[in-house]
Amino acid sequence: MKAIQKIVIILLVFFGGVSNMHAQQKFDARLVLVSDAASNSGDFDVRVDIRNNPSNSNSSFDLETANIRFNFDETVIDVPTLQTAHNFNSFSSSSGPNGFTVYDNMTVNEPVGGVAGINISFSTGDRTTVDTNWTQVATLRFTIQDASKDEVLTLRDASAVPRSEMSRDSSGTPVSMNVGDYTNYASYDIVYTGTGWIGGNGANGKPNATDNLKDAIVLGKTTLTNSASVNDLIIDDGCSLTIGPGSYIDVQGAGTVQGAGKLILDADASGYAQLSGAITGNVTVRQHISGTTEWRNIGLPVDAIADSLTFNGINFTYGGGTTGNLYVFNAATSKWDSVASGTHAFDGRGYSAYMGPPHFSTFPITLEVTGTVGNGTKNLNLDFFNTNTASFDGWNLISNPYPSNLDWDVLNDNLSANTNATVAVWNPSAGQYADYNEIAGANNGGQQYIAPFQAFWIKATVDDQALPLTNSDRTFTTGSFFKKPAKPEVLRLEVEGTNGWSDQTSVYFHTLASAGYDREYDSEKLKSPMSEVPTLFSYDNNYNEYSINGLPEFAKETRVEIGFTSEQNIGYSIKKVDADAIDNAIDVFVEDHVTGAFHNIKVADYNFTHSTNYVENRFTLHIIKNTIGVEEEVNEPLRIVAFDNHVNIDFGSLQGRADIEVFNLSGQLVYDKSDVKTDSDFSFRLRTKIPTLYTVRVLVGSNEYTKKVIL
Repeated sequence: MKAIQKIVIILLVFFGGVSNMHAQQKFDARLVLVSDAASNSGDFDVRVDIRNNPSNSNSSFDLETANIRFNFDETVIDVPTLQTAHNFNSFSSSSGPNGFTVYDNMTVNEPVGGVAGINISFSTGDRTTVDTNWTQVATLRFTIQDASKDEVLTLRDASAVPRSEMSRDSSGTPVSMNVGDYTNYASYDIVYTGTGWIGGNGANGKPNATDNLKDAIVLGKTTLTNSASVNDLIIDDGCSLTIGPGSYIDVQGAGTVQGAGKLILDADASGYAQLSGAITGNVTVRQHISGTTEWRNIGLPVDAIADSLTFNGINFTYGGGTTGNLYVFNAATSKWDSVASGTHAFDGRGYSAYMGPPHFSTFPITLEVTGTVGNGTKNLNLDFFNTNTASFDGWNLISNPYPSNLDWDVLNDNLSANTNATVAVWNPSAGQYADYNEIAGANNGGQQYIAPFQAFWIKATVDDQALPLTNSDRTFTTGSFFKKPAKPEVLRLEVEGTNGWSDQTSVYFHTLASAGYDREYDSEKLKSPMSEVPTLFSYDNNYNEYSINGLPEFAKETRVEIGFTSEQNIGYSIKKVDADAIDNAIDVFVEDHVTGAFHNIKVADYNFTHSTNYVENRFTLHIIKNTIGVEEEVNEPLRIVAFDNHVNIDFGSLQGRADIEVFNLSGQLVYDKSDVKTDSDFSFRLRTKIPTLYTVRVLVGSNEYTKKVIL
């Protein structure tokens, strides 16, 4: 058999008499190459499809008795045999909807030399309705007689043979074929034939991730539950390809969705589908949303959207007030603007959408938009408005404009020095902003991957900053709709109230970080607007508030000021997160300036009661090396051990007299003893009600020894 590309496929359907008044009522027909012999001899299968022409005034017609004929060269191929009758095969009397026999039979014969005919016999009862989607009629098998010649199926002149009644539209008027309408699909490497895949490297002929050099076409309705990469992709008119949740399709050439065709990226509780590539035509993108009634930050994975935005299952209203449920954040004013009907076009900014009654009342739901999907470079802009008080100053809410994930670790490499290297997304279930920094990891469930439909927060420090997004920032790697493991050097704290709401903050050490703000190592705190949710943060000497705080390289002791705010007069608990990330030689103490407590949170959580009367700078975090029991240098001649409110000093080989002083955290002298003999151990007691950090200083002659102990 010759190469598939040389096959000419043309089709004619013969029909019954048609009045001039209805002569322009058309239907289309096509032949689809289904399978081919592996060599230049053998068989090849062709499927016949028909549909109502989309230009007709009627959207469908009912098929009756039909005769479909082809010309072929008998010296090249033999008379075809019927392999499968689709939709028009015989039914028993009990199968018809009205209890009648519908189609008596389907046969394939050679009524005239060099002509193949498909005969569909209809008697009475319910006819099959054909609409603008392609309807499969039959699959035929041709046997090759002479492999040295091209196989040709040729259009047969309608005037050369008698006409028989073909079909009727919904009004009973006969319908004619749009003569000469055909498509040659033989040049495609991968084909979905309507009944199965052929040509792909995946299971059962499906395309998979290794097919990036192959062109593919879809000639029916099907779903891919595995990921695939193809060169060119065509979704034929009236056909559809659905990419299942958790899978992706990477179109490296050109993608085309023809006419009424559909390319659908599906989603459910298990995940969402993704797409990469330049696609001409509409694509439907979905995202699964579970939970409860909440405000959510959403983005649009399409290039443009009308102000009358609707999603599957949600009705959005506009204009603000008490009825509007769609807002956009205006970074130029640091305020939320309502989306007014007729005034707003999508420009890369993210939305805040209220999902709950009266707009809808049942979870889970599926967000769905249809349009031209985002692809290529998106040159967005970041604004800055300084009110000196608003927690949103400099923050911009940006939409992920693509139907695939953004990788923050890649995107961050292209950010200017005037933008923060931390990304945040609103986590409605936690009532907190979940942030992520490539160096320090995440708080409140943040992560590096930004999903389709997700809007994300990024902070600019000056006005009018460019934010270029490109295809290189995209990835098919997935996370949750909002945990990347914490970095091993990060100390992450969490405060949780008795009402169940919580917040997190992180402190870590880096040789290139400073004690002040660094765009790459620090993340300024983006506070929750919910009154029931607490806020935990650290701050520096300039009162910059941090969610993630990078500090210079750790030595023996570091103090970090911790702020806490809440509008609830309830109990709270501060606890460590990712305890394995904290070195065993390091202790972490929380000093409570209200109660005077000095608590090791590596041993147990710290519980306290909050009052709205308290100032927010309530705590100091002490990160101390070697402070349990004894802190000693290998070469120092004395040992200091603290236990049960007692301090014991072993002078070892030291000779002479010693002076001993003890200072509290504020630097006050709380114990002083002079002229102590060093020929034996010396012990003394300090009366303390709660564990407190002290500094013990011992002077022996001109030598000074200092140790930190907890009593």
